[in-house]
Amino acid sequence: MEEHTAEDKIAEEALQATRALMSRSAEYRRLLSEMGLARQLAHVLKENPHDRGAISLACLNMASLVGPADAGKGDGDAKFSAEIQARATEEGAVEQVLATVMSDQETHHKEHGMFNFNVDMAYNVHRDCFKALANLARDNTANQAAMLQAGLPDRIAAVLASRPADAQARWAGCEVLGSLAQSAALPAMTTVACQR
Repeated sequence: MEEHTAEDKIAEEALQATRALMSRSAEYRRLLSEMGLARQLAHVLKENPHDRGAISLACLNMASLVGPADAGKGDGDAKFSAEIQARATEEGAVEQVLATVMSDQETHHKEHGMFNFNVDMAYNVHRDCFKALANLARDNTANQAAMLQAGLPDRIAAVLASRPADAQARWAGCEVLGSLAQSAALPAMTTVACQR
């Protein structure tokens, strides 16, 4: 992945494979973590700021890597791992997923024109990156502090206000806000979307 990150579809297809491996095997999940998958995922996010498929799948992989997995999305039943979360944090996951979410960079699909399903729903960057941040924030005050300092609650509130029909992004964004509320009292305006 590292050598061909910026080439169309390489990262996306590789990330489909790693996600499938992690969903079926705790051992593969552990090995991928030990081999530096979080560092690779951060690299994909940095090198593909326009590629919606690559961003979405990098965040989905990050969420699955750290856990807990979202069984409703076919990600298996992996439990939260504080050890994998710590390794992912050391490898730059928090900073890069935050940078991606905080960016106003416009994203687009690459080579998804012939797909016969809703690609915007399948590759929902906000939903997937919010889920990654929720798992990275879980029970981790240092990661929560970094997210609060970056202004993540305000960003989530703005994204949710601009996408009122996106229930999946709202659910994931509210999950992040719930984790952040463990560390600080959040302004009421940032939690309004979660009170619906």
